[in-house]
Amino acid sequence: MAYQTVRELVEHVKGLHERLRQAARASKAAEADERRSLLLRYIEEHEQQMHQALHGVESRADPSVLDTWLQFAPDAEVEGALARLETDAPVPSFEDLVARVLEAQARFVEIYRILQAETSAPRVRAFFASMMEMEVEARKRYARVRLEARDR
Repeated sequence: MAYQTVRELVEHVKGLHERLRQAARASKAAEADERRSLLLRYIEEHEQQMHQALHGVESRADPSVLDTWLQFAPDAEVEGALARLETDAPVPSFEDLVARVLEAQARFVEIYRILQAETSAPRVRAFFASMMEMEVEARKRYARVRLEARDR
């Protein structure tokens, strides 16, 4: 994957959220346990919401920010974090999917942190800060839902 602009990075992250959603849907269809099925439904809905949120951010963002070239891309740290999210496993087990979602959330935060630190343009830095905050909030919501599902 070779992206050079903020827009291309956002498109790639949207695709990762979509693949997580599809994996949750497939796992949900094969899951008999009600609590696990509820968590998988949440993951599916959450990933759909994140995909839509990124689409909304992209549509509202200043085009000059989205068209900003990332001079340091592809950065080895960012590439490594994104590569750890790629998978071709058709239907992961429940445990694998939950681990993958947790890993994805951590990597998205890491990616946005790195990009925020490496850019010198204030508006691009602010864009990545808001993206990072969105992922941090998503992690908090996911943690609450996981606890609730475990307690049922």
